[in-house]
Amino acid sequence: MITQRPTVARTLTHFKQDAETAQVAADELRRSSYLGLHDVRCTYRDGVLTLHGRLYSFYLKQVAQSLVRDLPNVRRIENEIEVARQPGHALLARDPQSNRAAS
Repeated sequence: MITQRPTVARTLTHFKQDAETAQVAADELRRSSYLGLHDVRCTYRDGVLTLHGRLYSFYLKQVAQSLVRDLPNVRRIENEIEVARQPGHALLARDPQSNRAAS
């Protein structure tokens, strides 16, 4: 049995479609009022949309995923966004006795 290799034109078409889908996802995130989502990078290949970047809360990580979940051609989302503390933002321990930040 003779198998045909994909032509270069077909491969280039796939790359273009992948790039277009990633751009649609990035545009969707940039329309959000959450400014942190504007810097999330998106890649797409074979039905899988991958989100990359760093945000300062798990909530925003989930919002990013929710905004792109219903895009055409996206069968699965891999959310590789890292959650890190915001620079200059100290986490304060609460004093359970006084219900105020411990010093």
